[in-house]
Amino acid sequence: MIPSSPHPCPAAPCSVLSLDVSSVAVGWATWATGGERASGVLDLKGISDLWVKRADLYSRWLTAKLAEHKPDMIVIEQPFGGQVSGAESVAIMQYLHRQTHVIGFRLAIHVRDVTRAQVVKALLGWSSRPADPNHVPRKGSGRPKMRGATKREVLLAVNARHGSRITSNDEADAVAGLDLLLAELAGTGIPQAVKISDTTDHGEMVPPGHGESLPMPPVRQQLHAAQAAIPLDQIQAPARRQLERALADMGIGDPRIPRPMRKARGRRRATA
Repeated sequence: MIPSSPHPCPAAPCSVLSLDVSSVAVGWATWATGGERASGVLDLKGISDLWVKRADLYSRWLTAKLAEHKPDMIVIEQPFGGQVSGAESVAIMQYLHRQTHVIGFRLAIHVRDVTRAQVVKALLGWSSRPADPNHVPRKGSGRPKMRGATKREVLLAVNARHGSRITSNDEADAVAGLDLLLAELAGTGIPQAVKISDTTDHGEMVPPGHGESLPMPPVRQQLHAAQAAIPLDQIQAPARRQLERALADMGIGDPRIPRPMRKARGRRRATA
């Protein structure tokens, strides 16, 4: 169960601290009313003791960071294990997350939880998408296999939005969480989404809600044109079925194309 902050959320905070906590690092980002922003990462890898020494270092570091920046609000991403985190790593993330709420309670600072899906959707315009970018929905085929945003996609999008050179995934997540909160406090909903390319390190801005729009590869354009030009209903089996299967394997068209009508054949009557 995610704890809720007992202190009310300030209507117009003067300073905000954003945190992304993992078992090996803590990404942080700060904002003040004058527009001053800063971000960084606390490295926890060199400490072998997960439950005592890492928790103690994080507690002392967070207390000092709060005394330095004096934020009115803390925004922190809820623990998210992903596909590679072990049970112990997820447990220490949950422990540090609760510790953040305890320290915030002790210092009378409102702590706001955000989910990874909220942060990713505000940044990229989508929180999950088909694993195959060339997937073509077909009737009766069911829902396609989905995937969430990768750490690299979030990192590239944050650098594209701010023109920064952040190299830490945890720091990028903290900056993205801060962007989400500031947009909500400003009454603008979610920030403008960032469109990135899987093949380059650059990004470009797109209107919010439009998500990512990838151009169709030239080869796929040719295949679509060929499919439109081929009169499938005039091709005889088995060549027709082979062509249908080949197009379906490439994700083009509907394999359930209506077959040509065959003339009804009546039964031969036995003659005497």
